[in-house]
Amino acid sequence: MNAPCYRCARRAINCHTACTDYAEYRKVCNQIQTAREAERRIDAADSERGDKIRKDVHKNGLYNQRKGRKR
Repeated sequence: MNAPCYRCARRAINCHTACTDYAEYRKVCNQIQTAREAERRIDAADSERGDKIRKDVHKNGLYNQRKGRKR
């Protein structure tokens, strides 16, 4: 997605503040960024949970049995 400034005939210094096309473009970009951040937060929570499970299994063994303990 290209910015509306690309090859714009009305382009000038500091024109972003008054340009309605750029304001709409920025709004879409902000929505995309917000969606990506939400997805990253979900992925981070899943990876932290997986790390905790792996650490617990390494420490306690599978099914919470101590490693090396004979029954």
